[in-house]
Amino acid sequence: MKKNHPDRIILMSCGDFYETYNDDAYDVSYILGIVLTKQGDVQMAGFPLHALDTYLPKLTRAGKRVAICDYPYLNNNNEMEKKNQETRERIGARIAELRKEKGMTQKELAEATGLIQPNIARIENGRYSTSLDTLARIAEALGAKLDFITD
Repeated sequence: MKKNHPDRIILMSCGDFYETYNDDAYDVSYILGIVLTKQGDVQMAGFPLHALDTYLPKLTRAGKRVAICDYPYLNNNNEMEKKNQETRERIGARIAELRKEKGMTQKELAEATGLIQPNIARIENGRYSTSLDTLARIAEALGAKLDFITD
């Protein structure tokens, strides 16, 4: 990926985090003030997916171009990941349905929640793990309430 986009910081989604490596990790660590770690010869710096709304503007204001690489969450050999993906897709579809019922665009929902529009799209497509705080902001903006149901 870096070979195809050498002028960009590559954010690789790994589980619930965005990770950066080597020179990108050094830049991200410096700009965002986050810890730079090292595994073997590889420098690494990462942050939770839900923090993208905070960190992406800081990177772009620092003059950096950013490419976001989403890995598929679904692994057919792991039933827990499959269930988590299905849950994200179900929640995302419900958010999209409520947003459309209210006549809101993704951009309007993003503005009402303090998120960025691409993250609203990821949430609605089940490709973004959201925190409860984020879900609560979305629910409030849509005039909905959160119900917690345990199996």
